Parts: sequence; C-alpha cells; structure tokens
Amino acid sequence: MTLTGNSTLVYICIIHWVCANEDSTLRPFTNNPNMRIVDVRGVLLHEKFYQRGSTIELQCLVQDVPSVPILHLAWYKGPNRLNYDTMRGGVSVKTDIRHETVTSWLRVNQAVPSDTGNYTCLLRNVVSASVIVHVLNGKHTFT
Repeated sequence: MTLTGNSTLVYICIIHWVCANEDSTLRPFTNNPNMRIVDVRGVLLHEKFYQRGSTIELQCLVQDVPSVPILHLAWYKGPNRLNYDTMRGGVSVKTDIRHETVTSWLRVNQAVPSDTGNYTCLLRNVVSASVIVHVLNGKHTFT
C-alpha cells in the first residue's frame, strides 16, 4: 500500500472482553450485559430519597454476564470508590455471581446529608448504572 499526502486511513478497533469458564478456557465476551440499580423491593431506581439516620440500601443487578467471568464490579460515590476501608465507615458491599447474573448490594449505615450524591455500579468499564441519592435532614414527605 502506498500512501500519499492526501491519503486517509480508517482505524477499526475491535474489543473482545475475555472471560474464563470453570476449566479456565478463555472465551470472548460478546454480549452486552444488562445492568440496573433497584431498591430492596426490586423497583428500578434513578433517584432515591432517604432520611438522615436511615440505611442506604441499593442493589445492582447485572444480567447476561458469561459464567465465572474475570470481571470486576465496584461501587462509586461520584469519582470515589466505595469499600470497607473508606473513612466514612459503615459501608458494606456484598457481591454474588451465579450463572450469568451478578448481584451486588451496597449498604451505607446511618445516612447523613453528606452521603447525598451520585452512586454508580461499574462492571469493569463494560457497563454501569447510576442513581442519585438524597439524604434529607428533617421531616419531608416522599411522593
């Protein structure tokens, strides 16, 4: 191939997420996982209100994930990753992988107004879901 000063190149990047099954055989991650954040009743969330002192409880459901994936799921509040050693304390995350479904629970005990923010469940830069959480500092009516 000869290129001239007026030549245009088109670059195509194909990304395959690679997963391993039980016998460590690698296979491409070809489907797009379905992710959503729900409350304890299973109701899809985009925005959620909590009272000060209550427990923030969010559940991240990811479906259509290849079994036993080499994937990483994490919770974030804004740009900050939430984990057990956060200075906030009272944060717990439990993640369960079964078949082609990943379920992760986030609990933040004794919610305070500074817990207000955008909470995101992220599956290794493949897919994410977010919910805006508001912690109210008094008696308010929820609609």
